[in-house]
Amino acid sequence: MRLGISILLTCVVCTSVVTAQRAPKLDVVSIKENRSGALYAPISMTPRSLSLMNVTPLGAIRWAYDLWRHEVMGGPGWTDTARFDIRMTTTNDTRVSEFREMLKSVLSERFHLNVVFETEERKIYRLVLVHADRRLGPTITVAKPGCVPQTDDVQVTSAPPAGPSLPCGGFVTSSDGQQTRLIGGRSVTMSELARTLSARQEIDRQVFDSTNLPGKYDFVLQVSPATGRNKASFGDTSPDSIATNDDLFSAMKEQLGVRLQSDSGPVRFLRITDIQRPTAD
Repeated sequence: MRLGISILLTCVVCTSVVTAQRAPKLDVVSIKENRSGALYAPISMTPRSLSLMNVTPLGAIRWAYDLWRHEVMGGPGWTDTARFDIRMTTTNDTRVSEFREMLKSVLSERFHLNVVFETEERKIYRLVLVHADRRLGPTITVAKPGCVPQTDDVQVTSAPPAGPSLPCGGFVTSSDGQQTRLIGGRSVTMSELARTLSARQEIDRQVFDSTNLPGKYDFVLQVSPATGRNKASFGDTSPDSIATNDDLFSAMKEQLGVRLQSDSGPVRFLRITDIQRPTAD
């Protein structure tokens, strides 16, 4: 089974250089249904364009509002199965945060999307340390100095990326389409790690950081089937080789020195109150 790898960075390269310019406006919006049957939903960005290819409506909503899977509720079943190609161009150079706001407008106008934020008591996980002496596992280290994470309110540029393929403050994940096999992070906080874990299919609730560890970390978490735990297995698809929730939880303890502790608490999420299939171009 082919392994899918996705880097959780939504722009080609981002810089913090701010230049005076007119507020960008949407120039062209194209929405077409994608019936290719592909599972991947790449997002690409240039200074004046945003493309979400083969994306589900739920995926587009999550990107627009910068939310993970468990942070969006409601909506009919087709919002997580139907796929679309959404292309947007702007009048002049556009920031990531501005693209998100533009996509919200497109979802409202073309999908007739209505949403509301709510908070309610739910089951959650707390990310806690395994060892009483607060030591971490063998595959996580304090991030090296000089790595400056990107922020969302940045200018998008077309320059090719320089240096390591995994950007500061970024994550890389791999899966077999059903289960997580690897999660890596560079110069990320424990809170960011907790939020990223919330997005994993194997974890059915939101994760909150309770490690009380400051600073930023580099880590690699490999999740393998029970037949080869702690060794990445990227080709074996036999039934007894499929990774399980226990494999992910055990790998976190053994490799990172953290675990997920079940609890309950207030959770803020976005509820879809109305959405319709998009109007044709």
